[in-house]
Amino acid sequence: MQRTRLEFLIEYLKQKNCLTEPESDIVKTWDTFNSWPFDVNAAEQKIFSNNAKYPDMYWSIMVTEAFTPRPYFLSTKDFLKNYLYKQLLWMALKVSYDAIVNGRLFA
Repeated sequence: MQRTRLEFLIEYLKQKNCLTEPESDIVKTWDTFNSWPFDVNAAEQKIFSNNAKYPDMYWSIMVTEAFTPRPYFLSTKDFLKNYLYKQLLWMALKVSYDAIVNGRLFA
């Protein structure tokens, strides 16, 4: 199986000694996304905490994907995994963009 760029980023972050808060959030979200068996309650909590911490991410996902907010207790496992993955992509792009803009690409 071919590994994605996101997987390479996660591997890099897991080996990095000192993570920034957004980098730590990426790793924790990845761990929740890949948990086996998938813990629906942990996924709901992680989605909620990420949305609270990054409101711009929440609105970006809602607008670009035409997601409709719904109570998490009505969410399916597939919906939660899809939403966690979208959060991972958004956070990875933000961390990468910030590193490039600030001249510290994965320092």
